[in-house]
Amino acid sequence: MPGPKRIERWHWIGVMLAGVLLVPSIKRVTTTSCPWDLAEFGGVASYVSHWQIGVSDGGPGHCFPSGHAVAAFAFFGVYFLWREHRPRLARCFLAIVLLAGGLFGWAQLARGAHYFSHTLWSAWLCWTLCVLGARASVSRFRRLHVSPAPLGHLVMRDS
Repeated sequence: MPGPKRIERWHWIGVMLAGVLLVPSIKRVTTTSCPWDLAEFGGVASYVSHWQIGVSDGGPGHCFPSGHAVAAFAFFGVYFLWREHRPRLARCFLAIVLLAGGLFGWAQLARGAHYFSHTLWSAWLCWTLCVLGARASVSRFRRLHVSPAPLGHLVMRDS
């Protein structure tokens, strides 16, 4: 079975790059401080729920979601790239990405830099980008009359 086409590979590189850029962009605007910035742990911030958007906790902020975990979770795109071509390989990549992201998140949790939820949000954001990227690739290939792996019933057409 042939692997992904060049256009598919570039598409997924773009999606993964978007994940790497999305989380730091969100971090720049959030007011959520890291656990080590909380008064309970020697800092100045007080706990404020993530759901209270725009409410400052009195600390430096810029801690949510977890940027370190995204260094792994951005690679969810590798799973999406290979899942129709080599499913077993894709699942191996997925397991490695989940393990690495979990380890990165755990390391930051142990340091007091993030809550577990910060890691989960990073994973969710990257996964959601990949799902949207998968839908976008299907739409693009339909417009180009090209058959990507997920839509094997379509064929190349001469226009």
